[in-house]
Amino acid sequence: MKKHWFLLLLLTLSLFMASCGNHNGTPTTILSESKAASTEASVGAENTIPAPSNLASLSDYDLFETVHLQLWDMVYSYPSESAAMEAMTQAQRVFYVLSMYDMEMQNGGLCQFFTNTSSTLVADVEHCLEILGADAHRDLFVDFMETNRIDSSVLESFVIYDVDDYIEHTERYDFDSFDMAYYDLPPLFGNLVEYVRRHIDEF
Repeated sequence: MKKHWFLLLLLTLSLFMASCGNHNGTPTTILSESKAASTEASVGAENTIPAPSNLASLSDYDLFETVHLQLWDMVYSYPSESAAMEAMTQAQRVFYVLSMYDMEMQNGGLCQFFTNTSSTLVADVEHCLEILGADAHRDLFVDFMETNRIDSSVLESFVIYDVDDYIEHTERYDFDSFDMAYYDLPPLFGNLVEYVRRHIDEF
């Protein structure tokens, strides 16, 4: 119940902001707090992000944040997210997909990830988790998708237009059980940092 009240507040604020500039009838997505913070930080850190050659010397936390911001800058420099992802190295793509996945999971859960992101990102989660070696995370994700017969490459049914749409989506599947199981697993942060250090030349 507490989670639903938080999501309702987040959705209300997001939809209010969208109504100020979105009058063309296009679908509304939820802008997570983490995503907004990352965008703001990216703008503010434009001239302070360490060069790739210095990444190896950073602490785990700084390494994660630096790579995250670099990839955000890269995505915003392309006409679309899909175009940016095509230009990424495999290591960059794995990090980008899974850092976005984990960010949405930590902020609002799997349902928010589905409604906030593109089919491209969702369709890549299983493969990226396999490359990362996060087997427990992969098994959890695959089991949920197969049990509920969700096609990760087709997410049109998760497009939302208002708060009621989102609330209905949260009740379509047992998202709460998935989210709780996800939070019980070891954080992906450690796997992602280790992965970056192993493939530092690709960042």
